[in-house]
Amino acid sequence: MQDHVELLVAQQLVYNFLGRVFYEAPTEVFIQPIITDALFEDWPLASENQAMQTGLVMLREFCQTPPDNSIRALVQDYTRLFFAPGDGFVRPWESVYRSKDHILFDQETFAVRQQYQRFGMTIPNVGLEPEDHLGLEFRFVAHLCSLALVALERGESAVFDQTVTGLRNFQRDHLNKWAPECLQCVISDANTVFYRGVAHLALGCLAQTGEILRVWEDEAHQWILSNSR
Repeated sequence: MQDHVELLVAQQLVYNFLGRVFYEAPTEVFIQPIITDALFEDWPLASENQAMQTGLVMLREFCQTPPDNSIRALVQDYTRLFFAPGDGFVRPWESVYRSKDHILFDQETFAVRQQYQRFGMTIPNVGLEPEDHLGLEFRFVAHLCSLALVALERGESAVFDQTVTGLRNFQRDHLNKWAPECLQCVISDANTVFYRGVAHLALGCLAQTGEILRVWEDEAHQWILSNSR
């Protein structure tokens, strides 16, 4: 179980970071410690997958040689990508990518809202903006990892299994069906190496989380088989 704890802690840290990066505009208070503490030199979630490695290389480059106007440039890039309709506007909401008419607040939004409510995640601006924002969906993954850690600490195996199943289903039914396309748009349209880098990094983290969940599912099946004989 120690491996499970370490991987859950790593994923909680990673998806909290990704949730913050994609949901909130950058500030000096947030960006400067990333540079000072060399966050990307010791990234919590280890993986050899190409997307993650590409992202880490780009983000290390950003941290080693940040431009003098880096915060202003990041704010401008974030606003253009996620707030300002026009060239380069990425539209970071699941329903825009998956609904028949590519609109906000469609059935995908409400399905995501139900998952948040089921697992007790509170969100800002309820009813005023779509809950299926990429940053909020990443934040939900971190929330589920936190719940799974608590269940492990308390020895609540049924709650742990339920939470991990919820995580697996959410990635399969939601994130995997639209986030890669959205992140590829960020890679194509971002003006800064920072946002191109975090988009690559997010793609790699999604792939790595999927692999971790597959391994855990296989282990659970093997345990069931060995104990049913």
